[in-house]
Amino acid sequence: MVAGLLAMVAGLLAMVAGLLAMAAGLLAMVAGLRAMAAGLPCLARRTACLAAGLEDLVRLLEGLVEFLEELAARTEGLVRILEEPAEFLEGLARFTEDLAARAEELVEFTEEPVAALKSCSPSNPPRIPVYFTPHFCLSQAMDAAPLPPLTPSTLYLVATPIGNLEDITLRALRVLRECDVVAAEDTRRSGQLLRHFEISKPLLSYFQFNEARRSEEIIERLRRGEKVALVTDAGSPGISDPGERVVKTAIAAGFRVEAVVGACALVGALTASGLPTEEFHFVGFLPHKSGQRRNQLESLKTVPGTLVFYESPYRIEKLLGELNEVYPERDVVLARELTKKFEEFLRGKPAELLAIAQKRSLKGEFVVLVAPPAV
Repeated sequence: MVAGLLAMVAGLLAMVAGLLAMAAGLLAMVAGLRAMAAGLPCLARRTACLAAGLEDLVRLLEGLVEFLEELAARTEGLVRILEEPAEFLEGLARFTEDLAARAEELVEFTEEPVAALKSCSPSNPPRIPVYFTPHFCLSQAMDAAPLPPLTPSTLYLVATPIGNLEDITLRALRVLRECDVVAAEDTRRSGQLLRHFEISKPLLSYFQFNEARRSEEIIERLRRGEKVALVTDAGSPGISDPGERVVKTAIAAGFRVEAVVGACALVGALTASGLPTEEFHFVGFLPHKSGQRRNQLESLKTVPGTLVFYESPYRIEKLLGELNEVYPERDVVLARELTKKFEEFLRGKPAELLAIAQKRSLKGEFVVLVAPPAV
């Protein structure tokens, strides 16, 4: 019996020891929970700091994206700026060359009257050329015949001389006198033309880089019933010159468009070239980039009829070299300075004309004509 009691006491002691151990574990757990509770504010602070850091990172990434987008836009603008100086310099060179040609014409114009005045005497009166005024009409009958007035809300495409002022038509002069406004590619040059013929009209600039905005303004003027004359620096509007956009816009808006025909380098060069005229393909100016130019020339190999290009004096040698590679056996005609004092037609194979261009300084605007492929 004593042994049984001792065993029971031992069991109770073991149970107490277990309870004590459990209590110690609970105390340790409580201590751990207290420590964790003590660390929670720090964890909350660190979590808040991490969240704030992530927000800053997001803002930084958003700023970086905006910066990259702006950089891309500025890069595109820089590309356009780098491309435009070439066109600007080319235009400036054309303007300078044209100014020199005008100076030569002025010298030529004054040489004969000055020489006549120097050699005159009572027995040898001066013989000075007589020039008709801009208002001169071919006959009294034409002067007396009533001409129909211009049509309101009409866009008139007025061809202007490509070099020789005598190429202006009587109808062009009348339209320019009777219209409400003249939309001009270059208001300075067109202003000189109008002053020469004693015409005073408001001028509205209309060129490649403001076509969209000016087209809307011209359409608004047509809505008000105005008569608008569109001119370019030389020749017919829309032929390798501004005009196509406003014509499309005017037609789409239901307004009348009339062509006041006149000088055109394309027609003048083609008819005097000696190449076939029953069928031709007008290309205008080729792209500036060599690869695009070569691809376009290759694509035109099978086109029937005479090919007609416009080219500047600064790329004529390059074009002849390309023609020598693509069309070595075809006849080519270079027409330059049409209607001017130094008008010239050069004919031959591309290699022959290239040799001439390498020996001479060929100036002026060019019309380049290539014979059709042999049948």
